Parts: sequence; C-alpha cells; structure tokens
Amino acid sequence: MGVTSIGYGAFSACSGLTNVTIPDSVTSIGEGAFYECSNLTVVNIPLGVTSIGEWTFSGCTSLTSITIPEGVTSIGNFTFSGCTNLTSIHIPGSVTSISDSAFSANIRLIADSCADYSFSWASSHGVSCDVLHHDWQDAVYTWTDNNMKVEARCVCANYAAHTVTETVDTVLTLQAPDDETPGSATYTAEFTEDAFSAQTKTVTIPALGELRVLRLPANLQEIDEEAFAGLNVQAVIIPDGCDTVGDRAFADCPHLLYIRIPAGVTSIAADAFEGSGQAVIDRAQ
Repeated sequence: MGVTSIGYGAFSACSGLTNVTIPDSVTSIGEGAFYECSNLTVVNIPLGVTSIGEWTFSGCTSLTSITIPEGVTSIGNFTFSGCTNLTSIHIPGSVTSISDSAFSANIRLIADSCADYSFSWASSHGVSCDVLHHDWQDAVYTWTDNNMKVEARCVCANYAAHTVTETVDTVLTLQAPDDETPGSATYTAEFTEDAFSAQTKTVTIPALGELRVLRLPANLQEIDEEAFAGLNVQAVIIPDGCDTVGDRAFADCPHLLYIRIPAGVTSIAADAFEGSGQAVIDRAQ
C-alpha cells in the first residue's frame, strides 16, 4: 500500500527542495507540510488529494503557479500566504470554502466556471479571477449598414458582466434581377469567436418589370446633390457613362429596393443613399 498522507510539517523549511510530484496514493496533505520551502518552484498534486491543511505552502516564495485538483473542498487559513511570486491558482468546482487569509494579496484565481464558489469568493474579496468555461446565453445578432455588417453579442448566464462582442463585414453574393425574373442578395458573416455562429441573410429582389423603375438617360455623366432625394421609386438603373453620385442623391427614398451602379462610377458620396436603408446596392466590379 502506498503513502496516503503527508504529515504535519513533513518538509518544512527544506530550502533544497525545488520540485515535488506527490504520489497518486496520497489523499491528504497536512498542515505546514511544505512551509517556507523557499526554492520550491513546481508542485504536482494528484487527483486523489481531497484535503490540504493550513499553512501548507505558506512562504514558498519561488512558487509561481499551482493547480488544485478536483475533489478538494476547502482551502484553509494561510495555505498560500507569503507566496509572493505565486500569481495564479486553478481552483476546481469542488471547492466550497476558502479562508479570507488563504492567499497573498497579488493572487489571480482561475475558476472552471463563474457558477463556482471560487468565482463568487473572488468577486466578494476583490480578487482577480479568470474563467475557463462560460455558460453562454443565445447570441444576439444585429445587422447594420444595409446588411453589410453584423454585430454579435453574447452574455454569460451566470455573470452578466462577462460578455463577448464582435462586429464583422459580410460577404455579398448577388443574383441581379432582370425585367421578369426576381434576383437575390445573400449576405454571409463569419465570426472568429467560438460563441458565435455564421450568419446568413437573403433578400429577394423583385423582377424589375414589377417595380417602379427609374432608368436614367444613357448620356448622364453625373448625378447632382439631392437630385432624387425622397423620390417614390422602387428601383434605379444608373447608366454606364455616369461616374459620380453626389451628396444625398437618393436619400430618404422610403420604397427604394434596388440600385444598379455600373463599374464606371468612381465617386459615390458617403450619404448618397442615406435614409434608404432597405435598398440592395448592386455595384458592378
């Protein structure tokens, strides 16, 4: 039968001790077992350990990180006090009690979930705590800029202050309509954050023959400022010879669904279609 416990003060003040791997058979570590082992840098605690005594690693000034195994239920008085270089400790969900004096002031905890006791303890004691796993609620997607951007937001169910947001540009695949056959504009957004899924929105463009279409003259070279602002049309066909679309040229056209812009247009004012947000803009490449 292997060793099952490490007794009170077993390796206390062993300055030559630098690396410890505790056998899997050990289930408890006694008070002060590694007290003031000032050169101890690595400690591997097996899963079988369920009890870690007070003052166990106090004064281990060379220890920089440690993982408490699942199954340990409490961290007692001064367990890691005086560990001035210990900056992070992984606390499992099994821990349900942490002493106010368990750690040095500069500690950062790592919790499995913000539903864990260690996270709520850290929050109430002003201690930093990173979370490995969030219970994310359903993501909310907001389409903006005439479907050309998607804003995504996800909130943790256990702690609303934990949110993930991302805004991405969409990729547009356009099937332009002709006079009799409807077309479509498909907008696809891919996200880098795991909390979000790819989003697709498809807008049907009615056949031009079914719309109130403004077909501009073939010899038109420039569309002036506010030239067609507020116009009650549903589609606009800009001729190939046009090269400029001025300020608010098609602004506030509430029924505008489709605008075809030829490749020769080199200047389009930023507010050319302001207030005509439902329109699909077919920009030739």
